Amino acid sequence: MLLSKAVEGYLLDISTSFSKQTVALYKCNLHLLCDFLHDPEMDTITPMQLTQFISHLRNEYKPKRLYESNAPLSPSAVDNYWKSIRSFFGWCNRTL
Repeated sequence: MLLSKAVEGYLLDISTSFSKQTVALYKCNLHLLCDFLHDPEMDTITPMQLTQFISHLRNEYKPKRLYESNAPLSPSAVDNYWKSIRSFFGWCNRTL
């Protein structure tokens, strides 16, 4: 199964119990992960790739903001990405 398809299922499932804001945040975060990894098959994703993604967010990623700021993501924003990834893969372990 492609990562993007698993993310769709996850977002549908959490939409019944998470706030709309959390679902929207996780959707953006996980779609960025899909783009970064080029939407691989789920069984090919490695812990090293996830570590590389978090490193990318901390060191290279330039967020698109409404105002002109080149500031990197804050540590709490990077932590939000990590939380969404943990939640998603926890769901995958229980569901897929």
